[in-house]
Amino acid sequence: MSFQKLPAEIRAYLEKRLELFSLTMSERASRLFAKALSKGIGLVMLAIASVLILISVSLAVGDLIGNYALGFLIVAVFILLIGFYLYKFKSNVFENLIYHRISKTIIKSMNEDELADDPAGDDHTKV
Repeated sequence: MSFQKLPAEIRAYLEKRLELFSLTMSERASRLFAKALSKGIGLVMLAIASVLILISVSLAVGDLIGNYALGFLIVAVFILLIGFYLYKFKSNVFENLIYHRISKTIIKSMNEDELADDPAGDDHTKV
């Protein structure tokens, strides 16, 4: 092996490593995007169902009282009180929950990629 060829081989190796890194990152990003999209669709469906249930409860309360507008007002005030309580006293709970879920998803994705890269399926992290 000559010393003149060595830089070209190193350059080719670095280009391949950079290409592999780029492909790995794009795969991770697309996997995270797909998970986020599916969760988002699920949340939208849950929100629609919640709105329909609240409308039904409002109509039922309004029917019991004899005034539909008052039924909607009672349910709205109840939701407003719950929202105020959560905002004022429990906002950190939601922040921590979201932070931990995102972290867990990223770490799980990285672990799945490491297992997929290991053809023998050996877990080298265990002692």
